[in-house]
Amino acid sequence: MASRLLIEATMSISRIAQQVSYQSEAAFSQAFKKQFDHRTSEFHRVYNQQKSSNAIT
Repeated sequence: MASRLLIEATMSISRIAQQVSYQSEAAFSQAFKKQFDHRTSEFHRVYNQQKSSNAIT
């Protein structure tokens, strides 16, 4: 669910952390990195850039 929100949602990472029941963005980011081997900000940025690129072409 968290990865989908990072890809699809326009909300901030801290808001996504709250949506998936984390008390802090830091705790969410640590758990996400452990699971996906990418930082949340990096994951969010890459997928949002891809969405933007696809919308233009």
